[in-house]
Amino acid sequence: MGARHLSTGEFVLVGALVTLVGALFLLLLGGGFDALRARLEATPLPQTRDSVVAEMREIIRVSRETAEQLRAVPALIVGSAGGLDCADLPSIPATYRLPDSERTAYPELGPAEGALHEARIALHDVEARWQHECQDGRLREAQAHILTQTEAFIQAGLAALAEAERVLDLLPPLPTVTPTGVSWYTNRDG
Repeated sequence: MGARHLSTGEFVLVGALVTLVGALFLLLLGGGFDALRARLEATPLPQTRDSVVAEMREIIRVSRETAEQLRAVPALIVGSAGGLDCADLPSIPATYRLPDSERTAYPELGPAEGALHEARIALHDVEARWQHECQDGRLREAQAHILTQTEAFIQAGLAALAEAERVLDLLPPLPTVTPTGVSWYTNRDG
């Protein structure tokens, strides 16, 4: 028995089948590349550590200013005819969290992140206590226990901010990228 030769119709059918399988493969492969590209684009790259540290230092600065504004609320209540408008109360976000990409890239910032989070919670608690005292949109008087509690929370917030700053001040330097010892030069003389 000899080798069988394909007829022209069979040859066209096999060619069409190979073309179809190749096209499906390319579509599948192309879709896979698109999915990979979309996933890579959706995962943010971390900022440089210097940028993250600069942002943290700015948050410390703004949080200290807010703490002083919260500390001044009793004097503002007394100094305002009819009380202080509650809309004029300083506010601070309740939490601070690094994005996952920065937390993973710079684990040494974790203690500063924790201290900033603690500070924000303490200062937000002061804000919440003042908001709770608002009646008809105004703060008319400050009870002694509220003054004592808010001052204690302000002190705790300022202490946590100082701790965050201390951690940032003591960060080890980043490793310096140096050229490797690999050389493409080959000495043929031995």
